Amino acid sequence: TYTAPETRVHEYEGTWHKAADYYRDWFMSVSTITDQPQWLKESSGWMLAISKQQNDEVMYSYDKYATELADATLDRGLDIVGLFGWAHGGHDRFYPYYYPDPIRGGEEELIKGIKGLKDRGIRVIMYVNGQLIDQTGTDYWEKTGKHVTLVNKDGGYLSETWHKYSDAPARTHGRACFHSEEWRNRMLNLAKLAHSYGADGIIYDQLATRAPAFCYSPEHGHTVPAVSIEADKIEYISRIQDAMHEIDPEFIVMTEGVSD
Repeated sequence: TYTAPETRVHEYEGTWHKAADYYRDWFMSVSTITDQPQWLKESSGWMLAISKQQNDEVMYSYDKYATELADATLDRGLDIVGLFGWAHGGHDRFYPYYYPDPIRGGEEELIKGIKGLKDRGIRVIMYVNGQLIDQTGTDYWEKTGKHVTLVNKDGGYLSETWHKYSDAPARTHGRACFHSEEWRNRMLNLAKLAHSYGADGIIYDQLATRAPAFCYSPEHGHTVPAVSIEADKIEYISRIQDAMHEIDPEFIVMTEGVSD
């Protein structure tokens, strides 16, 4: 059995604009919009840059951040760079391990590259995935990952596969349950890591536009079953946001879409 949260329905006539106004009035009555730093409000837009791909192809080495990547950003009138694929595994591989890539110069060169972008007037947002756990290629899945992944009613793990290149194998990922304390702590620590590298913010992919899912795991501290990617998502992201604002009020926390 599952107890659904309170649901509100409002009947109306007219276009979706009128419905949106009703919804917004209600939303603002029960939610608080996070204060945004002035630099974000005034931003002209951002450059999404996958600097290393899933098949190990390096698009931008760390020493190119302040030159080629900055040039590409400024030439388009943009003032933020989203650093995707900055870690050793590249984009959509080896999550949730995010280490500076040794073949691109390691931590020292990464920090230098981020500083080079900022010296040219460009803000930096570092990418991590907010829920995917690679099931191969690291020791995380066997040690921890499977224990924080959403569990279906039949006991199987809720997973998805991303295959981007014919010259590299597909990556199958478990989808983390946002009730999991271990997962929340890992994601918070990644925000602190991004800040230590000099980034102005962090983006957690796959949080905004995901539909809720039932989780039947008895290991995550929730009732069985529970719905994940619902109220727990708000708690999960708010905890990170609040902690990072204590460290640096100018540091921002982002998701990948426009969604309440």
